[in-house]
Amino acid sequence: AVDLSVKAVQMARYNANRLLGQHDIRFIKSNYFNELDKVEFDVIVSNPPYIKSSDIDRLPIEISSYEPRIALDGGSDGLMTYSKIIGDSQPYLSQAGKLILELDPELLSGVMTIAEEKNYTVENVVKDLGLNDRVIVLSP
Repeated sequence: AVDLSVKAVQMARYNANRLLGQHDIRFIKSNYFNELDKVEFDVIVSNPPYIKSSDIDRLPIEISSYEPRIALDGGSDGLMTYSKIIGDSQPYLSQAGKLILELDPELLSGVMTIAEEKNYTVENVVKDLGLNDRVIVLSP
């Protein structure tokens, strides 16, 4: 489990211990892949920041008051973190690996373009309960 936030890593560790008991999950404070060993994963899952910088101040108070800006801000177009994750993840995925990303439905086209530019194949797009495109599954 990787996160830039120390508090998020601590919470992930707490939740894993509470819910799973004995486990072999490693918890790493890292900005994307910077602190990871060069190992291959079968699956990488991320719910990256995807809100456009200009939209953050208009979020409902129940979101903006409790989430740190770094967890929300996806840059000027909302795609900054997708570009980084998709661009840097391939060396960390096994040949049959999957990169699974949550997204704002409005960003689907942009994320698909980034994926194609980085030689990923779109395996699936999963809808949420409101029937909005919410998750994209990519393979190298």
